[in-house]
Amino acid sequence: MNVGDIKKRLSSLKSERSNWETLWQDIGDYIFTRKNTVLVKRTQGEDRQFYLYDNTGPQSLELLAGNLHSLLTSSTQQWFELTTGDEHLDSLDDVRLFLQKLTTKTHNILNNSNFQMEVHELYMDIGGFGTGLLAIEPDEEDVVRFLCKFIADAYIKEDSRGRVNEVYLEYEWNARQIVQEYGVDALSEKVKRAYDNNEDTKFKVVHAVYPMKEKDVRGFTYESVHCLLEEKHELKRHGFKELPFVVPRWSKASGETYGRSPAMVALPEVKVLNKMVETTLIGAEKVVDPPLQAPDDGFISQLNTFPGGISYYRAGSNDQIRPVFNDSRIDFGFQVIQEKQSKIRDAFYVNQLQLRTGPQMTATEVMQRTEEQMRFLGPFLGRMQSEFLRPLLDRVVDIMFSRGVIDPREVPPIIRSRKIDVRYSSFVAKSQRVGEGQNIMRFVQTIEPFINADQSAVDNLNADGAINRLSIIYGVPQDILRNKKELDNVRKARAEAQQQMANEQKQMLQADQAQKLGSVMAQKGNNG
Repeated sequence: MNVGDIKKRLSSLKSERSNWETLWQDIGDYIFTRKNTVLVKRTQGEDRQFYLYDNTGPQSLELLAGNLHSLLTSSTQQWFELTTGDEHLDSLDDVRLFLQKLTTKTHNILNNSNFQMEVHELYMDIGGFGTGLLAIEPDEEDVVRFLCKFIADAYIKEDSRGRVNEVYLEYEWNARQIVQEYGVDALSEKVKRAYDNNEDTKFKVVHAVYPMKEKDVRGFTYESVHCLLEEKHELKRHGFKELPFVVPRWSKASGETYGRSPAMVALPEVKVLNKMVETTLIGAEKVVDPPLQAPDDGFISQLNTFPGGISYYRAGSNDQIRPVFNDSRIDFGFQVIQEKQSKIRDAFYVNQLQLRTGPQMTATEVMQRTEEQMRFLGPFLGRMQSEFLRPLLDRVVDIMFSRGVIDPREVPPIIRSRKIDVRYSSFVAKSQRVGEGQNIMRFVQTIEPFINADQSAVDNLNADGAINRLSIIYGVPQDILRNKKELDNVRKARAEAQQQMANEQKQMLQADQAQKLGSVMAQKGNNG
């Protein structure tokens, strides 16, 4: 597409997105206050919480993002394992060791980059606006660099399978910023004049990424165009093998492109809660400092309501200063407020994600409760795996190979033509798989009486297969397991040792029998 085609495409996408912007602005005003600039321009340092009388909504969003960060992409534990998707290939020693090395390197590169910082912002966007956008680019120092983009600056389009395959970013830069990114030679005449005159004029820059009609000779399937929209001037054009963005959505209604979020569910409650808190605070102020009623001719001067103040009234007057009302039930207002706050926390899954443990709970009980709490994340986890985690790792691994972090010669020949798959081992993924491990253990416990009654019953079990399966379920590092060659050597040495011991016992028994036979023969000779 040329710049004119991109401008037409962007205009169409803006029309499709217009209804979402009002909803996003409401969410920004009441829940995600530092991003309430969808329709309204704000200056730096401006107070952005002027709509809030209660912070339950913003606080719940922060807690949800923090919980998702620790459950899905924690920096303290390895939350994924790279695999071929074929158990037989994964069991081969050279393949297993290569995949473990690749997994460790990928995890280290993510932790040494700005991933952990940007992914938290991404979770905030997903929980708040329902749609997040994370750019993944090569970096000279950290191999890969991440940048969470504000959804208000982005426009997206889906393919026939409901996957986001077009992204258009629109932002404003001055001439110096454009030069820093694209160089002086790429500028249009108007921007070059602004740069030469050191002007701070802003120009609209558009970054469009869309699928090519056909894969080119370099293997690129996506085309990327940077342009100045108003000047219809192209700044840069290049290609990608995969989409350089991940666009995860919390959930999505049929026929819609942008996602829906817990914040959208909680928004009516948040608005009502803020109004209730405002009204209750006004009522509480009236109770603490109530409006007064006094006779119009009983007091000599204006009433003094300050602490220690004195109000003079005429002698003989029986009229007193009294509150206008004294039967306000502020406590009822606070009870209703607490109910609303609890509903908002439920909408953001705060209560469900907090593990409550008792002093008498065993480790098994904690695991079972954790498993129950993680089940409701199943649909969300499935969408995160397909729209966020999998394309994220595909993009990072591809950058690692292109930057020479992984030598292609290290890849075992048997898997060089295969695409690397992913197995997730985050806390929530383990919690959802732990049921399979428990079923294996329950099965072994159930058949134990049969094994005790007939030792040959154990021949039905493939112990090696069970151990390998459990190591996958619980995310056990593969380097603590012996490879097949080592295992064969250990078993061969054990068999040889057992055979040698049996031979020695046999020789000792034969020697003992020969000695006894010799004694018997000698005894017979003496008797003869």
